[in-house]
Order: sequence, then structure tokens, then C-alpha cells
Amino acid sequence: MRSASVIARKMDRSIARLAPALLAEMEDEVAERGRKIGCRDPVKLHAIRKSLKKLRYAAEDMQSVFPRKKGKRFVKSARKLEKKFGRLNDMASARRLLAILGADGDAGLLPAIAAMDMWCENREKKMMAGLEKGWRKYREAPRFWE
Repeated sequence: MRSASVIARKMDRSIARLAPALLAEMEDEVAERGRKIGCRDPVKLHAIRKSLKKLRYAAEDMQSVFPRKKGKRFVKSARKLEKKFGRLNDMASARRLLAILGADGDAGLLPAIAAMDMWCENREKKMMAGLEKGWRKYREAPRFWE
């Protein structure tokens, strides 16, 4: 009967052989969707975020079969970029809710709703600049599986 450590080592070797192709394919999807990084369409930006999140999870899970330092920088840059996408998605959600509130709400609330919407729009503009900078940093991070 084989010991658990022998089986674990064999599994690590199998994952190490499969991981580069899998991670490269997932990264290609992120890069393809990332070509739309400059758009302000929340649906397209959210699709980039979801692809990035899947890649980050896979990279974190498979990182153990590669040298630790190599994977750390990539995962960190992906996590930071994912958070930027998340904050931008939060602003888009807030604006959608404000639009609903404005359509269904009391006329007395309209000035406050307009002010909040303007604040959200200004934050989105700043976040877009930060998102594009984060995207460049993410693209510069070495792909530890290559």
C-alpha cells in the first residue's frame, strides 16, 4: 500500500504538468476580455472581473507546485486588480439603485439622489484611472507558470 506522501508527490507532479496550460488558457481569457478595460460598460467590466477571479483562485490553488516567490507577485497583483474591479462594480450598482429610487421615489428626494449620483459618477471616473493603472501592473507581473 502506498503512503499518503507518495501519492501527494505524484499528484503534485501531475498538477505541475497540467497547471501551465490551464493557467495560460485562463490568462488568455482575462487578456481577451481586458481589451475592453477602457469601456465604461459595467457588464463588460464585471465579465473581466469574473475571469480574473477564476484565474486568481486557480493560481492560488496551483501555486504550491511552483516556487513560492514567483507566484506571490502575480497573485498579489491579480488580487489588487480584482478589488479595483469590485469597487467599480459597487459604484455601478449604487447608481442603478439610485436610478430606481429616483424613478419610484418621492420628489423631495430627487436633489439628494442627483447629488449622490454625481458623487458616484465622479468616483467612477477616478476609479477608471486607477483600474487602468492596476491593469498595467497586473500585465507586468511575471506569469509564474511559464
